[in-house]
Amino acid sequence: MYKENFRNQAVKEVKNGSTASSVARKFDIALSTLTKWVNVYDENMYKLMRDENVPEAPVIKPKTGIRLKSIKVIISGAAVTLVRNDVLKLLSLFDEFEKE
Repeated sequence: MYKENFRNQAVKEVKNGSTASSVARKFDIALSTLTKWVNVYDENMYKLMRDENVPEAPVIKPKTGIRLKSIKVIISGAAVTLVRNDVLKLLSLFDEFEKE
């Protein structure tokens, strides 16, 4: 029905702080559809973050020699520091969306 990239972009906009209703209008989709996509994203994120058996993503060594130890991000207005393994788990979540 909808392409994965389309769904992912809509969910990303909501997760980046836009209201669900404004994103639904922008993408010309029903608010309930967008809410479902966001809920599926949240469920997948919860499973990924709680699953201890998730294999670690392969390490991609940057050519510049920079090594990621941690990154500070703002989530729902709160500053959160993510360590390298957390970032790799988040990146693997996007791979899960690509599979669906």
